[in-house]
Amino acid sequence: MGTLLASALISQASEIIQDESNVQMTTANALGWLNDAQRAIVIVKPDASTVIRSITLVPGTKQSIAGLKLMSVVRNMGASGSTPGRGPRGPSGARTGPVGRAARSSGTRR
Repeated sequence: MGTLLASALISQASEIIQDESNVQMTTANALGWLNDAQRAIVIVKPDASTVIRSITLVPGTKQSIAGLKLMSVVRNMGASGSTPGRGPRGPSGARTGPVGRAARSSGTRR
């Protein structure tokens, strides 16, 4: 899906409710409602707004990413944070894929 501008959505909504001069629904109010709707969507479906980025970790196994939710781990990075490293290992020691699931070898059942 391509980029959808807020102005286009607001214009379309104004046309639907037959208020193209924005008397009943001001552009500022409509933009506020649109922002509220986007926040509500992300609360229900967090992966609706994801980014891939490097996070510098602290020594040890316990990490904190305040205000964020970890969706998956794609790979470890080098100490500089810019050198790509190997993919992370799952609980069984198997390499995990880009969606964070342990890769299973063929014929192995759990």
